[in-house]
Amino acid sequence: MIPFEETPGDSPLEARFRLFLCILAIATFIATPAELILLGHTHSVAQWVPFVSSFLGLVACGWVLVDPSPSRIRAARIVSVAIIISGLFGALMHFRANMLLELEIHPNWTFTDAIWDAIQGSAAFLAPGILILGALLVLGAAYRHPMATEKQDS
Repeated sequence: MIPFEETPGDSPLEARFRLFLCILAIATFIATPAELILLGHTHSVAQWVPFVSSFLGLVACGWVLVDPSPSRIRAARIVSVAIIISGLFGALMHFRANMLLELEIHPNWTFTDAIWDAIQGSAAFLAPGILILGALLVLGAAYRHPMATEKQDS
């Protein structure tokens, strides 16, 4: 059984769409660490942030998909925002590493001279965006979730 089909207040279409978003997010949060391991992205503590973010993203998907409750939906949203922040931090770190390299190679360049080359550098500037995408998928699955609000007994 698909867990969302049994969620009160969700239409079958909404349930399937939530499931689809979670499946995409799960694939993202599994593929990202696999690629990072293949690239040897494990040399410093900062390089382990995407691994932790991916694990937390999988946990958030589980909360939304398997056992949703108001507190778990809220926690999944908080975790997703934290993953988005870590993805932005990763993009900044990649850009910074590329910028430092470009300014070392070309000492006469100004910051503005090196921007384009830093964006195109060896540390992929947009690579952390995959974590942001995964987190947005989780946020989409949690959006207006019928289990997101406490039910009042009358």
